[in-house]
Amino acid sequence: MTLHVPASAHSDTSSGATDTSPASPASPATAPEAPADALLRRLSRLRDRVALLVEHRSAADPTAADPLRGLYLTEDAVRRLLAPAGPDPESTHQDWTREPGDRLSLLAGRLGLTELDVRILLIALAPDLDRTFEPLYGYLNDDVSRRRAGTGLALDLCGLPAHHAEARARFRPSAPLAALGLVVVEETERPFLSRSLRVPDRLIAHLLGDETLDSALGGHVRRLRAAARGEQYDEVFLRRLADRLAGAPFTAYLREHRAGDGLACAAAALRGSGREALHFTPGATDAREPIAELLREARLRDCVIVVSPLPKDPAPLMRALAVGDVSVLFVDPQPYDPHWCDHRDPLVLDAPRLRSGAVEAWAAALGAGADPGAGSGAAFGTDAELVRETVPGATPLPEPGSGQHPCPRASASRCPWPSRLPRLLTGGPPTGVPIPPRPVSTSPRSWRPTVSAATASCAPPVPRGSSPPSTAPR
Repeated sequence: MTLHVPASAHSDTSSGATDTSPASPASPATAPEAPADALLRRLSRLRDRVALLVEHRSAADPTAADPLRGLYLTEDAVRRLLAPAGPDPESTHQDWTREPGDRLSLLAGRLGLTELDVRILLIALAPDLDRTFEPLYGYLNDDVSRRRAGTGLALDLCGLPAHHAEARARFRPSAPLAALGLVVVEETERPFLSRSLRVPDRLIAHLLGDETLDSALGGHVRRLRAAARGEQYDEVFLRRLADRLAGAPFTAYLREHRAGDGLACAAAALRGSGREALHFTPGATDAREPIAELLREARLRDCVIVVSPLPKDPAPLMRALAVGDVSVLFVDPQPYDPHWCDHRDPLVLDAPRLRSGAVEAWAAALGAGADPGAGSGAAFGTDAELVRETVPGATPLPEPGSGQHPCPRASASRCPWPSRLPRLLTGGPPTGVPIPPRPVSTSPRSWRPTVSAATASCAPPVPRGSSPPSTAPR
């Protein structure tokens, strides 16, 4: 008895690719191909292989047409399971053609995935993109409720036996698929061949062209702000750092001597290297940080991670992020401690300071020209982050000679004592002079030594007008 398979699943490879693609053969010349088109063509060929495997197994299955198949075992089904299993059809072992330029191929090239890894990944994500895979996988799993591919089914579709050691090793926690967060092997308490495979939603969204940040990174990660125009740092330092960022992944520690200089320097170097960066701000509490999600996001985007500021104890964070395939820049004012990393010390650098005055940076950020008020905020220092945070509250500039401060937010940031010192003003006119809580006497007061209560109780009374007895040794 043969299981009925839809006719669309029996189509050949070329027709499946043509039917799946929403555009006509002449459309690529007029419109760019969507990122999902190449992935859908891969799934069309995978559906053909799944359908052939279903037809091959159902040909000798006496319970193929039973609607309760997989929920119980009949005597005929047991005899079939005891019989030697025949080889799968040869057609299921072929036609794993790569799609040129699709995101799956690009991701595999960046992360060093093997062809077997790509096949397993494609088999695992198929039910999330095409619902027709769910009943087919349920039949091949001998359980209608298990509609995801398992490790055993993935090996069958790849044409590999279950006892193949190298193939089984691709599902280990230390293997690239699991270690990089691309495939999750669930239900580890089950036998190896029955464990389900799941692909994270963020990876599927990336393959379809969606670049929205992972929801697990909310409140911790944002895109690093671009370097402000006019910020002038050491050009030699920036060029060398940009060259390193454009090359192989590495880890560096930027010690900044002034708040904001490290981030601004990193942004300028990244602009020179043409790389994107994610700014990660660790939480103030000891709650779990989304390290795995952050690294996966950086791998999908092929970008750099910038961490600032560091927590009080940065050792666990630095050890978790010091991986070999993602460039990470740590920025903090405290000196680097070799005990923070185990055996892979980062490249320790001193972030150069922005040139004193920074008139160009302030003028560029404020949009000022050569008028008398242009760049007047530069007198308040060279804090690069101050320039960026102050400008939204400082514009528009007041007219020259109006008596108003051109940058009140900058003035407050350079004079922090009113908010940090105890409040002394208790009332009166706002003269700006601290007023004591009670009047201060202007008459001179003679100094009298303080005598403790114990000394006063032991000493004899001294008559008025006479001096106390001498305590010097005789």
